[in-house]
Amino acid sequence: MAGNSDDRGSITRRAVVHAAIGASAALAAVPTFARDVEEGASNAVSAVQRKRYMAASRGISLQLYRVCRAMPKRGSAAGPVVILAHGSTISAPSSFDLQVPSGTRYSMMEALALDGFDVWALDFDGYGRSGWSGGNSNIDDGAEDLIAAGAVIERETGQKKYSLYGQSSGALRIGAYAMRQPERVERLVLESFVWTGEGSPTLIERAKRVEEFRSNPRRPINRSLLGSITARSDRNRNPEVSEAMAKAELSGSGWIPSGTYLDMVTRLPLVDPARLDCPTMILRGEHDEIATEEDLLAFFARLKHPTRQYIRFAGQGHGLAMSSVRKQLWKTVATFLPPPDPPA
Repeated sequence: MAGNSDDRGSITRRAVVHAAIGASAALAAVPTFARDVEEGASNAVSAVQRKRYMAASRGISLQLYRVCRAMPKRGSAAGPVVILAHGSTISAPSSFDLQVPSGTRYSMMEALALDGFDVWALDFDGYGRSGWSGGNSNIDDGAEDLIAAGAVIERETGQKKYSLYGQSSGALRIGAYAMRQPERVERLVLESFVWTGEGSPTLIERAKRVEEFRSNPRRPINRSLLGSITARSDRNRNPEVSEAMAKAELSGSGWIPSGTYLDMVTRLPLVDPARLDCPTMILRGEHDEIATEEDLLAFFARLKHPTRQYIRFAGQGHGLAMSSVRKQLWKTVATFLPPPDPPA
Protein backbone atom coordinates (compact mmCIF):
# COMPACT_ATOMS: atom_id res chain seq x y z
CA MET A 1 0.00 0.00 0.00
CA ALA A 2 1.53 3.32 -1.06
CA GLY A 3 2.00 6.01 1.55
CA ASN A 4 4.38 8.27 3.40
CA SER A 5 5.92 7.64 6.80
CA ASP A 6 4.98 9.93 9.66
CA ASP A 7 7.34 10.84 12.53
CA ARG A 8 6.82 7.40 14.08
CA GLY A 9 7.70 5.47 10.95
CA SER A 10 4.16 4.20 10.37
CA ILE A 11 2.43 4.34 7.01
CA THR A 12 0.34 7.44 6.39
CA ARG A 13 -2.51 7.41 3.88
CA ARG A 14 -2.34 10.37 1.52
CA ALA A 15 -5.11 8.93 -0.60
CA VAL A 16 -8.44 7.81 0.81
CA VAL A 17 -7.72 4.36 2.19
CA HIS A 18 -9.83 2.14 4.40
CA ALA A 19 -9.12 -1.25 5.93
CA ALA A 20 -11.77 -3.80 6.86
CA ILE A 21 -10.81 -5.48 10.11
CA GLY A 22 -12.67 -8.67 11.04
CA ALA A 23 -13.18 -10.08 14.51
CA SER A 24 -10.44 -12.66 14.06
CA ALA A 25 -7.74 -10.28 12.78
CA ALA A 26 -4.64 -10.12 14.96
CA LEU A 27 -3.27 -6.57 15.19
CA ALA A 28 -0.96 -7.13 18.15
CA ALA A 29 -0.57 -9.25 21.22
CA VAL A 30 -3.04 -8.27 23.92
CA PRO A 31 -1.58 -8.44 27.44
CA THR A 32 -3.18 -10.40 30.25
CA PHE A 33 -4.58 -8.11 32.90
CA ALA A 34 -5.28 -8.42 36.62
CA ARG A 35 -8.48 -6.78 37.80
CA ASP A 36 -8.15 -3.60 39.79
CA VAL A 37 -9.76 -4.21 43.19
CA GLU A 38 -10.55 -0.70 44.30
CA GLU A 39 -10.05 2.91 43.36
CA GLY A 40 -6.51 4.03 44.08
CA ALA A 41 -5.39 0.51 45.01
CA SER A 42 -1.64 -0.09 44.91
CA ASN A 43 -1.21 -3.70 46.01
CA ALA A 44 0.39 -6.51 44.05
CA VAL A 45 -2.81 -7.75 42.41
CA SER A 46 -3.73 -4.34 40.97
CA ALA A 47 -2.83 -3.78 37.34
CA VAL A 48 -3.62 -0.06 37.37
CA GLN A 49 -4.38 2.81 39.69
CA ARG A 50 -7.38 5.12 39.54
CA LYS A 51 -8.02 8.61 40.80
CA ARG A 52 -10.90 11.09 40.47
CA TYR A 53 -10.75 14.87 40.14
CA MET A 54 -13.18 17.76 39.81
CA ALA A 55 -13.18 20.58 37.27
CA ALA A 56 -15.36 23.70 37.22
CA SER A 57 -17.18 24.46 33.97
CA ARG A 58 -19.96 26.98 33.39
CA GLY A 59 -20.95 27.00 37.06
CA ILE A 60 -21.02 23.22 37.59
CA SER A 61 -18.59 20.58 38.81
CA LEU A 62 -17.38 18.03 36.29
CA GLN A 63 -16.14 14.59 37.32
CA LEU A 64 -12.79 13.57 35.84
CA TYR A 65 -11.38 10.05 35.92
CA ARG A 66 -7.73 9.06 35.61
CA VAL A 67 -6.22 5.59 35.10
CA CYS A 68 -2.52 4.76 34.81
CA ARG A 69 -0.09 2.02 35.78
CA ALA A 70 1.25 4.03 38.70
CA MET A 71 -0.07 7.38 39.86
CA PRO A 72 2.73 9.97 39.53
CA LYS A 73 3.25 12.99 41.73
CA ARG A 74 1.35 16.19 40.86
CA GLY A 75 2.83 17.91 37.84
CA SER A 76 4.04 14.67 36.25
CA ALA A 77 2.48 12.37 33.67
CA ALA A 78 2.58 8.59 33.74
CA GLY A 79 2.96 8.57 29.94
CA PRO A 80 1.48 10.36 26.93
CA VAL A 81 -1.83 11.90 28.00
CA VAL A 82 -5.00 10.81 26.22
CA ILE A 83 -8.53 12.05 27.00
CA LEU A 84 -11.56 9.88 26.19
CA ALA A 85 -14.88 11.61 25.41
CA HIS A 86 -18.14 9.67 25.77
CA GLY A 87 -21.21 9.85 23.56
CA SER A 88 -24.81 10.97 23.97
CA THR A 89 -26.26 8.29 26.23
CA ILE A 90 -23.87 6.81 28.81
CA SER A 91 -21.28 8.34 31.12
CA ALA A 92 -17.50 7.99 30.98
CA PRO A 93 -17.13 4.96 33.32
CA SER A 94 -19.79 2.96 31.46
CA SER A 95 -18.27 3.92 28.11
CA PHE A 96 -14.60 3.38 28.88
CA ASP A 97 -14.09 1.74 32.28
CA LEU A 98 -16.97 -0.71 32.70
CA GLN A 99 -16.35 -3.52 35.19
CA VAL A 100 -18.35 -6.76 34.81
CA PRO A 101 -18.70 -9.57 37.39
CA SER A 102 -16.91 -12.19 35.28
CA GLY A 103 -13.79 -10.05 35.08
CA THR A 104 -13.83 -10.00 31.27
CA ARG A 105 -12.05 -6.83 30.25
CA TYR A 106 -14.21 -4.06 28.82
CA SER A 107 -12.18 -1.11 30.09
CA MET A 108 -10.43 0.86 27.37
CA MET A 109 -8.93 3.04 30.10
CA GLU A 110 -7.20 0.05 31.69
CA ALA A 111 -5.99 -1.28 28.35
CA LEU A 112 -4.41 2.04 27.36
CA ALA A 113 -2.98 2.58 30.84
CA LEU A 114 -1.28 -0.80 30.71
CA ASP A 115 0.17 0.16 27.35
CA GLY A 116 1.86 3.10 29.09
CA PHE A 117 -0.59 5.96 28.64
CA ASP A 118 -1.89 8.44 31.21
CA VAL A 119 -5.62 8.04 30.52
CA TRP A 120 -8.33 10.55 31.41
CA ALA A 121 -12.07 10.75 30.84
CA LEU A 122 -14.81 13.08 32.01
CA ASP A 123 -18.54 13.05 32.56
CA PHE A 124 -19.94 15.92 30.51
CA ASP A 125 -22.51 18.35 31.89
CA GLY A 126 -25.57 16.38 33.04
CA TYR A 127 -23.97 12.92 32.84
CA GLY A 128 -22.76 10.47 35.48
CA ARG A 129 -21.26 12.08 38.56
CA SER A 130 -21.02 15.57 37.03
CA GLY A 131 -23.42 18.34 37.91
CA TRP A 132 -26.14 19.57 35.57
CA SER A 133 -26.23 23.18 34.38
CA GLY A 134 -29.94 23.01 33.52
CA GLY A 135 -29.09 23.30 29.83
CA ASN A 136 -29.09 20.59 27.19
CA SER A 137 -25.32 19.87 27.22
CA ASN A 138 -24.81 20.33 23.49
CA ILE A 139 -21.63 20.02 21.42
CA ASP A 140 -20.44 23.56 22.15
CA ASP A 141 -20.99 22.97 25.87
CA GLY A 142 -18.94 19.79 25.57
CA ALA A 143 -16.06 21.68 24.00
CA GLU A 144 -16.14 24.12 26.93
CA ASP A 145 -16.20 21.20 29.37
CA LEU A 146 -13.07 19.83 27.67
CA ILE A 147 -11.35 23.19 28.07
CA ALA A 148 -12.13 23.11 31.79
CA ALA A 149 -10.93 19.52 32.07
CA GLY A 150 -7.75 20.42 30.21
CA ALA A 151 -6.84 23.00 32.86
CA VAL A 152 -7.02 20.32 35.57
CA ILE A 153 -5.12 17.82 33.46
CA GLU A 154 -2.34 20.35 32.81
CA ARG A 155 -2.09 21.07 36.53
CA GLU A 156 -1.88 17.39 37.43
CA THR A 157 0.34 16.14 34.61
CA GLY A 158 2.34 19.21 33.59
CA GLN A 159 1.32 18.55 29.98
CA LYS A 160 -0.03 21.32 27.79
CA LYS A 161 -0.72 19.06 24.81
CA TYR A 162 -2.54 15.73 24.62
CA SER A 163 -4.38 13.33 22.36
CA LEU A 164 -8.16 12.94 22.36
CA TYR A 165 -10.45 10.04 21.50
CA GLY A 166 -14.17 10.66 21.05
CA GLN A 167 -17.01 8.25 20.40
CA SER A 168 -20.11 9.36 18.45
CA SER A 169 -21.13 12.78 19.83
CA GLY A 170 -17.90 12.62 21.84
CA ALA A 171 -16.08 12.71 18.50
CA LEU A 172 -18.02 15.87 17.61
CA ARG A 173 -17.08 17.35 20.99
CA ILE A 174 -13.37 16.72 20.58
CA GLY A 175 -13.50 18.01 17.02
CA ALA A 176 -15.15 21.22 18.23
CA TYR A 177 -12.54 21.45 21.00
CA ALA A 178 -9.68 20.97 18.53
CA MET A 179 -10.95 23.92 16.47
CA ARG A 180 -11.00 26.10 19.61
CA GLN A 181 -7.64 25.07 21.05
CA PRO A 182 -5.57 23.51 18.26
CA GLU A 183 -2.33 24.19 20.12
CA ARG A 184 -3.46 21.73 22.81
CA VAL A 185 -4.12 18.79 20.50
CA GLU A 186 -1.48 16.16 19.75
CA ARG A 187 -3.65 13.66 17.88
CA LEU A 188 -7.36 13.03 17.31
CA VAL A 189 -9.25 9.75 17.08
CA LEU A 190 -12.83 10.11 15.81
CA GLU A 191 -14.84 6.93 16.40
CA SER A 192 -18.44 6.42 15.20
CA PHE A 193 -18.24 9.98 13.85
CA VAL A 194 -20.65 11.89 11.61
CA TRP A 195 -19.85 14.92 9.49
CA THR A 196 -22.77 16.36 7.49
CA GLY A 197 -25.25 13.62 8.40
CA GLU A 198 -26.46 13.45 4.81
CA GLY A 199 -28.16 10.11 4.14
CA SER A 200 -27.79 8.88 7.72
CA PRO A 201 -30.62 6.41 8.55
CA THR A 202 -30.17 7.07 12.27
CA LEU A 203 -30.45 10.83 11.91
CA ILE A 204 -33.41 10.58 9.55
CA GLU A 205 -35.30 8.72 12.27
CA ARG A 206 -34.03 11.00 15.03
CA ALA A 207 -35.17 14.10 13.12
CA LYS A 208 -38.76 12.95 13.62
CA ARG A 209 -38.32 13.81 17.32
CA VAL A 210 -36.71 17.20 16.79
CA GLU A 211 -39.50 19.17 18.53
CA GLU A 212 -39.22 16.87 21.55
CA PHE A 213 -35.49 17.60 21.76
CA ARG A 214 -36.06 21.33 21.30
CA SER A 215 -38.71 21.53 24.02
CA ASN A 216 -36.90 19.54 26.70
CA PRO A 217 -33.21 19.79 27.65
CA ARG A 218 -33.34 16.20 28.91
CA ARG A 219 -34.53 12.82 27.64
CA PRO A 220 -35.32 9.69 29.67
CA ILE A 221 -32.89 6.81 30.07
CA ASN A 222 -34.10 3.28 30.75
CA ARG A 223 -33.13 -0.38 30.38
CA SER A 224 -34.50 -0.58 26.86
CA LEU A 225 -32.34 2.31 25.69
CA LEU A 226 -29.25 0.91 27.40
CA GLY A 227 -29.91 -2.57 26.04
CA SER A 228 -29.96 -1.21 22.50
CA ILE A 229 -26.35 -0.09 22.90
CA THR A 230 -25.09 -3.67 23.16
CA ALA A 231 -27.48 -5.00 20.50
CA ARG A 232 -26.29 -2.99 17.51
CA SER A 233 -24.98 -6.18 15.95
CA ASP A 234 -25.29 -9.83 16.93
CA ARG A 235 -21.62 -9.91 17.90
CA ASN A 236 -22.05 -7.12 20.42
CA ARG A 237 -24.93 -8.65 22.41
CA ASN A 238 -23.83 -9.45 25.94
CA PRO A 239 -26.37 -9.59 28.81
CA GLU A 240 -23.59 -9.23 31.39
CA VAL A 241 -22.46 -5.95 29.85
CA SER A 242 -26.03 -4.66 29.56
CA GLU A 243 -26.70 -5.44 33.22
CA ALA A 244 -23.47 -3.79 34.42
CA MET A 245 -24.25 -0.73 32.34
CA ALA A 246 -27.82 -0.54 33.65
CA LYS A 247 -26.63 -0.85 37.24
CA ALA A 248 -24.22 2.03 36.72
CA GLU A 249 -26.43 4.34 34.69
CA LEU A 250 -29.87 3.84 36.26
CA SER A 251 -28.70 4.79 39.75
CA GLY A 252 -28.96 8.47 38.77
CA SER A 253 -31.85 10.77 37.91
CA GLY A 254 -33.24 8.67 35.06
CA TRP A 255 -32.58 11.51 32.63
CA ILE A 256 -29.75 12.48 30.29
CA PRO A 257 -29.23 15.66 28.24
CA SER A 258 -30.80 16.00 24.79
CA GLY A 259 -28.45 18.61 23.31
CA THR A 260 -26.23 16.35 21.24
CA TYR A 261 -29.25 14.66 19.65
CA LEU A 262 -30.68 18.07 18.76
CA ASP A 263 -27.36 19.28 17.35
CA MET A 264 -26.98 16.22 15.15
CA VAL A 265 -30.33 16.77 13.45
CA THR A 266 -30.26 20.58 13.23
CA ARG A 267 -26.67 21.87 13.19
CA LEU A 268 -24.38 19.54 11.24
CA PRO A 269 -21.68 19.93 10.11
CA LEU A 270 -20.09 21.07 13.36
CA VAL A 271 -16.49 20.08 12.63
CA ASP A 272 -14.49 21.57 9.76
CA PRO A 273 -11.83 19.10 8.55
CA ALA A 274 -9.76 21.95 7.12
CA ARG A 275 -9.32 23.29 10.68
CA LEU A 276 -7.97 20.06 12.15
CA ASP A 277 -4.24 20.50 11.70
CA CYS A 278 -3.09 17.40 13.56
CA PRO A 279 -2.76 13.66 12.89
CA THR A 280 -6.29 12.26 12.75
CA MET A 281 -7.72 8.75 12.73
CA ILE A 282 -11.32 7.90 11.78
CA LEU A 283 -12.75 4.59 13.02
CA ARG A 284 -16.15 3.22 12.02
CA GLY A 285 -18.16 0.03 12.08
CA GLU A 286 -19.15 -1.36 8.69
CA HIS A 287 -22.86 -1.17 9.56
CA ASP A 288 -22.85 2.07 11.56
CA GLU A 289 -25.93 4.02 10.45
CA ILE A 290 -25.00 7.31 12.16
CA ALA A 291 -23.10 8.26 8.98
CA THR A 292 -22.69 6.96 5.45
CA GLU A 293 -19.32 5.84 4.13
CA GLU A 294 -19.49 8.62 1.54
CA ASP A 295 -19.94 11.25 4.26
CA LEU A 296 -16.91 10.10 6.22
CA LEU A 297 -14.65 9.58 3.22
CA ALA A 298 -15.45 13.11 2.04
CA PHE A 299 -14.45 14.40 5.49
CA PHE A 300 -11.28 12.27 5.43
CA ALA A 301 -10.26 13.60 2.02
CA ARG A 302 -10.44 17.18 3.31
CA LEU A 303 -8.16 16.66 6.31
CA LYS A 304 -5.08 18.82 5.82
CA HIS A 305 -2.53 16.95 7.92
CA PRO A 306 -0.62 14.28 5.95
CA THR A 307 -0.82 11.80 8.86
CA ARG A 308 -4.34 10.45 8.70
CA GLN A 309 -5.96 7.04 8.78
CA TYR A 310 -9.42 5.68 8.02
CA ILE A 311 -10.25 2.23 9.36
CA ARG A 312 -13.49 0.29 8.99
CA PHE A 313 -14.25 -2.67 11.27
CA ALA A 314 -16.10 -5.39 9.36
CA GLY A 315 -19.40 -6.64 10.74
CA GLN A 316 -19.68 -3.94 13.42
CA GLY A 317 -22.31 -1.31 14.14
CA HIS A 318 -22.29 1.97 16.06
CA GLY A 319 -19.91 2.14 19.00
CA LEU A 320 -16.76 0.00 19.00
CA ALA A 321 -15.16 0.50 22.42
CA MET A 322 -17.05 -2.39 24.05
CA SER A 323 -17.78 -4.47 20.96
CA SER A 324 -16.39 -7.87 20.04
CA VAL A 325 -13.48 -6.13 18.29
CA ARG A 326 -12.66 -3.93 21.27
CA LYS A 327 -9.18 -5.38 21.85
CA GLN A 328 -8.29 -4.76 18.23
CA LEU A 329 -9.68 -1.26 18.58
CA TRP A 330 -7.62 -0.57 21.71
CA LYS A 331 -4.44 -1.74 20.02
CA THR A 332 -5.21 0.24 16.87
CA VAL A 333 -5.65 3.40 18.94
CA ALA A 334 -2.55 2.72 21.07
CA THR A 335 -0.45 2.31 17.93
CA PHE A 336 -1.68 5.62 16.51
CA LEU A 337 -1.05 7.64 19.69
CA PRO A 338 2.37 9.08 20.60
CA PRO A 339 4.53 6.16 21.79
CA PRO A 340 5.04 5.79 25.55
CA ASP A 341 8.53 5.46 26.98
CA PRO A 342 9.50 1.85 27.58
CA PRO A 343 9.02 0.64 31.18
CA ALA A 344 11.99 1.33 33.45
